[in-house]
Amino acid sequence: MGYRFIQLSPEEVNLLEKTSNTSTKAHIRRKCDTILLSHRGYDIKNISVLYKVRTHTIRDWMNNWIAKGIDGFSISTGRGRKAEIDPNNTDFVDSLTEAIKLNPQNLDTVCTELNKSNDMNLTKNKVIRFLKKG
Repeated sequence: MGYRFIQLSPEEVNLLEKTSNTSTKAHIRRKCDTILLSHRGYDIKNISVLYKVRTHTIRDWMNNWIAKGIDGFSISTGRGRKAEIDPNNTDFVDSLTEAIKLNPQNLDTVCTELNKSNDMNLTKNKVIRFLKKG
């Protein structure tokens, strides 16, 4: 267990070395280095100790390399906190901006009005977060 190695062509080695040296994303550089170390004969257990991650994580990175190549190293979309107020819902965004224009100094009142009319659980902090983002 832990003795899996990735065999790379010279073109793949060049691609991984170039990406490892030029990528602005630390997680991509790290994954490139992991695949290069595996190609050079380091086993999964030693690589996991070197990078302070689980052996399962190293195997996942290797599987992503085999399945998707360098594109498998990117972080997938959809991570992080989801927006409470959908900016694509133009009707709600318009009603929110109108309510704020009517009562710009008191967002609690704005939230109360919109909660009654839209059956939502809107809070002052959610509105502030939405306004900062937009």
